[in-house]
Amino acid sequence: MRARRTGIKDRLTYGSNVTGEDRSWLSIGFVVLLSIALAAGIVSIVGIPGFVAYGGVADLGTGVGTDEASEPDAAGIGGDLGASSAGQANATPIDGCETIAEPGRYVLTRNITNNLGTRTSQNCVWVNSSDVVLDGGGHRIDGIGVSDSTGVYIGSPTEAGLENVTVRNLTVSDWHKGIWHRGVAEGTIREVNATNNAIGIGVENATSTRVVDNEARRNLIGVRVTRSTLTVLSDNELDDNYGTGVYDELTAIDLFDREVTVGPPLDPDGDGRYEDVTGDRETDVYDSISLFGIVTADRTGLGDLEAGHRERLDLDRDGDLDYGDVWTLL
Repeated sequence: MRARRTGIKDRLTYGSNVTGEDRSWLSIGFVVLLSIALAAGIVSIVGIPGFVAYGGVADLGTGVGTDEASEPDAAGIGGDLGASSAGQANATPIDGCETIAEPGRYVLTRNITNNLGTRTSQNCVWVNSSDVVLDGGGHRIDGIGVSDSTGVYIGSPTEAGLENVTVRNLTVSDWHKGIWHRGVAEGTIREVNATNNAIGIGVENATSTRVVDNEARRNLIGVRVTRSTLTVLSDNELDDNYGTGVYDELTAIDLFDREVTVGPPLDPDGDGRYEDVTGDRETDVYDSISLFGIVTADRTGLGDLEAGHRERLDLDRDGDLDYGDVWTLL
């Protein structure tokens, strides 16, 4: 039977380099941080069972924020396609794998099953135009599990990049990458069900991307964020993913559907240490919570933190990145 690996508790069970001392610090740190979070009103007693830390660590250049604003219209093409039958009637129908190269509204009219992609690409649907809304109409795009295949690829064939692309109301299954969103500014992935893929939803080299109200289940990685800034992850259901729910280049902590802002860390007092771990220009409980997740991911082998960042996060200056550094921030 395949082992299911989802939150920190499971990862500690499988972790290879977690010592007894780490476990003691982890237990103490969890209780202390949770108590502070409760006192500050960040979490509630009702939400305690959902406390989960996600992700791996590579570098400290990614921003993860809150979904404070509603999804904007793709420029010049009107409102939410799924909101009315009129919107669907005005959309260009799609009934198979193809390339979308013109701005506009597109709607999938049937399921696409057991597909490898087009004749020239292993992307089933390739969006390479700005100002596009692709609505799946509740249908499924299903692959055959081949490496380097993608259900829906959003990205320009040139280095110019895209803007204002929305993919929504769609199921993607049995692909290497279910949805891959690359080099896009102001994009949205909403109401997507990604199941049985290597990577359910991926965001790469993107700016101001909203990943909202999606489900990622039974993937190796539910959501992957790579070299992107101002990414919003909100109200996503991430269950039974065998590797990790969210893999980010910096750990993101999900507190009961409220996302902690995690951006390039700052050194407010100029002492060479990152006291403002979240990069929000405040030193508060969120920094302690974020550092707790980073230390846990690093010490359980989920990511390899670059040496320079490790030194600057060694807040107690003992030569090691550990839970003592989290305690120093409290």
